[in-house]
Amino acid sequence: MTDYIMLKAFAYEHLRDMIQTNVLEFNKVYSETKIAADLSISRTPVREALVRLNNERYIDILPSRGFMLHKPTDEDIVESYHVRMATESYCGRILAREYQSEDGRNTIASMRSLLDRQIEIDRQSYEQNRVEFWQVDVQFHNQLVNYIKCPSFDNLFNTFIHFFMSLRIKNFIHKGRNKTTLIEHERIVDALTRGDEQATLDAIQTHLKSSLDITLSSLETLN
Repeated sequence: MTDYIMLKAFAYEHLRDMIQTNVLEFNKVYSETKIAADLSISRTPVREALVRLNNERYIDILPSRGFMLHKPTDEDIVESYHVRMATESYCGRILAREYQSEDGRNTIASMRSLLDRQIEIDRQSYEQNRVEFWQVDVQFHNQLVNYIKCPSFDNLFNTFIHFFMSLRIKNFIHKGRNKTTLIEHERIVDALTRGDEQATLDAIQTHLKSSLDITLSSLETLN
């Protein structure tokens, strides 16, 4: 049983990584059988991993055919925006309020380090580092949500963050968007460092609204 659970987790994490690194493409049907063969495991753990990814809206299962990446709709993006706005705004205000606690200082320091990493990535070969920039971006926001140690918030964040992912990676090909992200992240960290709840809230809301507008405008790139 333990081995099976490990195989199921392995299949899920491998497939999710393939999605998040753009190995799997939109508008293309993939075979469950081939995925299992490529991973050298049976179809059962792969099938269960696909069911989980389908529930999380990473993919759409096509009966008797395989699966495709889920193509976000306007409604998906707006829903994820509202969930993220509510979750991250609340967590940000709590973190700003507790900015002098040990956990608060450690979380803000981690966010600062992740921002520094994004700045470093931005200075490197841009085209080759879009995925890493995004991955660090997700970690930055994860630090904010994880601060209050609420599994329900963590699950909400992980369920909806990927609706921004594929489109945002495409958007990061434009260096101007990268720079804007860095500026917006800097404002969030600075407000948290000062323990300014209102400034933190304003910075988070501005950043997420900016992300929403760009993501909605980029849906056509998936067609």
